[in-house]
Formats: sequence, C-alpha cells, structure tokens
Amino acid sequence: MQRRLRSTGSAGLVARERGARRRGVQLAGAAGSTQPLSATNDSARAGLAPVELVLVLPLLLMVLALIINFGHQAAWKSKALTAARQGEWRQRPMRQAGGRDEPPLEWQAPERMGGGGAASAPLFQNDPYQQFAVVRGPQVFDPQANPPASAVQVDTSLVEMDSKVSEGSAAVNRPLALFQSLGRISFDVRHPLVESHWRFPEMGYGGNQSRRIERLYRFQPSGNVLNQGERFRQAALAILGSPARPALAVLDRDDELRSWFGSSSDFHPTLPRTVACDLDVTRVLQGDVAPLISRIRGPNGGGRGGVPEAIAGRFRQMYQEQLDQLSLLDPPPRAEIAALKQKIEILDRYLASLR
Repeated sequence: MQRRLRSTGSAGLVARERGARRRGVQLAGAAGSTQPLSATNDSARAGLAPVELVLVLPLLLMVLALIINFGHQAAWKSKALTAARQGEWRQRPMRQAGGRDEPPLEWQAPERMGGGGAASAPLFQNDPYQQFAVVRGPQVFDPQANPPASAVQVDTSLVEMDSKVSEGSAAVNRPLALFQSLGRISFDVRHPLVESHWRFPEMGYGGNQSRRIERLYRFQPSGNVLNQGERFRQAALAILGSPARPALAVLDRDDELRSWFGSSSDFHPTLPRTVACDLDVTRVLQGDVAPLISRIRGPNGGGRGGVPEAIAGRFRQMYQEQLDQLSLLDPPPRAEIAALKQKIEILDRYLASLR
C-alpha cells in the first residue's frame, strides 16, 4: 500500500511538472512548491493576439497601399521623362523613325508626348557674361569716340546657347493604383536639347585658323563705303556685259590651250597680297592700278615682259610641239604642217615687234 501511494504521488508530481513547464513555471523543491518567473498571468493574455492583429492590420494595409502608390507614381514619372526625351530625339533629322518609334508601353490617351517646341525656360538661368557687350551685344561702340559715333553689331547666335534649344514634352494624368479618391498621378515634364553642334561650317568658319572677329561682329559701313561698293558693283557689271568680253577668254579660258596642255593658262596679272582696301581713289590709282597696268604692258610699255609676250610665247610653244609631232608621221600631212609654220611665222614677227 505504501509503495502504491509512493508511485501515485510520483506520477502526479511528474504530471504537474510537465504542466508547469508548459506554462513557463519552474518547480522548486521536491515537495512540489512552484515559483513563477514573471508576475504576468499567462491565463489573462489568452486570446489577445487575434485582437492585436485586427487592430494593427488596417494600419499595415494603409502603409502597404501608400508604398504601392508611391512606386506607381515613380514608375510613371520615369515613363514621362523617357517619353519627353524620346519625343524630342525623334524629331532630329538623323533620327526620324516615323511610326516605328513607338511610345512607351501602356502609353495611351490622355497621355501625350511631342518634340520640336521652343524651350519654355532658359537653359542657363544665370549668365555670367550678360553684362559684357563684347559677346552679348547687341552693339559694341568705339570706346575712344565721345560721343560714340560708330558701332558694330554682335552676332549673339554664335555665343548664345539658349537661342538654339528645342524641347520635348510629355504629360501623364491617370488615377492612382489604390485609394483613387486621394488624387491622381499628374506629370507635365520637359526635356531640353541643344540643337547646335558648334562645328566650324555651322558657325560660318572655314576651320580652326579662321578669324573669329570677322564672323562674330558685323560692321555697319558708312555712306561713303556703301557708295564705293555700289560703284564697284557697277564696274563689275560693265565688265561682264562688255561686247569685248569673249575676246578676253584667252586670258584664262582658251579652249585650244586647254585641249593641248590639259589646262588653261592664266595670264591675268595679280596684285601683291599685301595690298589693303582703301577708299582713296587717287591713292589706289597711283599705288595699285598704275603698277598693275605696267605689269600688263611690260617694263617699257611695248608688251615685252608683259602679258602680250606671255600669251604669244605660249601659243608659239603649242604650235611648235604640234609641228614636231606631225613631222614624225609617215607620210607627213603637208597641209597641216604648212598651216602651223604660217602661224609660227606670224607669232615670231609679232614677238619681234614688241619692245
């Protein structure tokens, strides 16, 4: 009987120990006394987890919805920026793709995209050279003249980048992915593009050695300069319309010399490169025209050492070469040889008459 009671008591003690372990309670002593590790009563918290989940779940869902809306807006803004850039680049002469250049995916009305428009705002807000008339113009006056009497116009298109800026645009207006009552996704973005490549031919220069000042500034000539220019134009038109002009073709466009030598000889006397423009007619006549006429007539004025001797000598050289070639033929063409000898005799008499 005592053994049975002992085994029953041991079994009950083991069962209580297991139950205490499940409840987070540690047994103390062999007599079965217990001491809680925490003052919180676990039985009082039973069933609170579902209540806490119900209270927190709406807040979590709202945060999740805001995250989704934020990501949706960011994605559509990226699409709008891409569409604005694409809308401008598709207008470039080398990039026009027509219908093959499709808008981004899911791009539909009322979304829009375009390009080729003028910039809505300056590309550079703060221009550090705005106060410098030498590059921003519109005019540059002579600093030594008081009051300023003469001025040059500044071609600001060469140094003003904002004047050659086009702009692509794209607009998005669509509802939010979640909580649509909070508002809509609305973006109106712009993408500026500098049109100019700033190359020498585009700027009017021949190369890196060209003088920039001749293109950057435009001189406003005075009335005297305009009158002289008109006189020069009238003189040029008189030469072009002169009845004797066909006879002057021998100076640089003779067909006979071109067919034999392969190119035309240019017998025009040229002015020295150091000659500058001058509005004084007398000074031009004495300093430029008179020496030029002397070079045409020759040092003695009779043609020797001038243009007449040069032209006659060139034709005699051609006829002599033709005569030498015809003399090698078998039988030689006597009529052609006689005609060439007659031309050579005429040129020899003409050259002997020059002084």
